[in-house]
Amino acid sequence: MPGAPCRRSLTALGALALILLLALAGCAPTPALPGTAPRWMAQVAGRNQVIVVSGDSVTGTQNTVTLYDRTTTGWQQRGSWRGWNGRNGWAYAPRTGRSLSPVGVFTLTAAGGYAPNPATRLPYEYWPAHYALMVNGVRTFNRVVAIDSNRVPYSYPSDLRRPDGPGAAFGLWLHVSHNSATAGCVSVPDAAMLRIQQWLNPAARPVILMGPSSELRR
Repeated sequence: MPGAPCRRSLTALGALALILLLALAGCAPTPALPGTAPRWMAQVAGRNQVIVVSGDSVTGTQNTVTLYDRTTTGWQQRGSWRGWNGRNGWAYAPRTGRSLSPVGVFTLTAAGGYAPNPATRLPYEYWPAHYALMVNGVRTFNRVVAIDSNRVPYSYPSDLRRPDGPGAAFGLWLHVSHNSATAGCVSVPDAAMLRIQQWLNPAARPVILMGPSSELRR
């Protein structure tokens, strides 16, 4: 058909021009977080800081904790450590007392600990008497960040209110590792917790995406 190749070329050029315009406007597609399926990426839309906790298996007790910032060129890793999770593994909407870590995306809105505020930008609860727990010779709550699962966002980690009811798992935190599985929290070394507390920025609307790696890919 006369003129068809020319029209096809013009169409291709138009598409390329549109992509370039979107990129210049900051609207270019952002690459997905590594090992993360589209359904999870949809839940972190509009978030510029994400902590990904990728569990070794559904029943496993260890994981990899990785920090990501969203930049104009995509997600940039800011640190990664081996961590621990619930001693019975993972579950959606775990019940209290089951020692399971929850699968999902949760906001991070408050911090605290036995240690003084390390210049975190989150609301910080300095209460040594409340955070004095020792496990395996480690002050495991030396530094904590509350995971907003069955808790009131922006309240201090010690807040006992349970908006999802008393049966849902409660009191889930990021905290210092005692080198063993937890009751449902996620734990990393103390130096990693210091880095996390100082890195988190409320203006970036941070969240934690957590679950076994098989589920995060699905």
